Amino acid sequence: MARSKSDISNSAIRIFLQEVGKFYDEARGYEAFGPKVAQKDELLDFFDHACCFCGVEIDRKSLSQDHLIPMNKSALGLHAWGNVVPCCSPCNNQKQQKPWKEFIALKAGSESQARIDKIESFVATKKYLITTDSQQA
Repeated sequence: MARSKSDISNSAIRIFLQEVGKFYDEARGYEAFGPKVAQKDELLDFFDHACCFCGVEIDRKSLSQDHLIPMNKSALGLHAWGNVVPCCSPCNNQKQQKPWKEFIALKAGSESQARIDKIESFVATKKYLITTDSQQA
């Protein structure tokens, strides 16, 4: 089946943001973020083997990864350390393009601020730059 022009442009943008993410990681002194087991373990360890949004326990097998800042032409989030967080599949499917702080408020209730603080700590640890208000929402 032929793909639409929109599908093709979105795929091209995602490929570009993955490549830029590799350079961004290396410029900050990190190995490019990818599918390596050690990198998955680092994410899981930092977030105490729990979904960063709802808190359900996850492991390597149930791990899904979400980009806090979406990899699309409007948000321009990179596939890089600090923008990729561990989550469960249901949260990854439900979040879609919602701002991550807004999504946490929906999922975590009274635990929202603690989860936001944990994610912001991770982003700061990895020196991922979030530059606009729309991306921080």
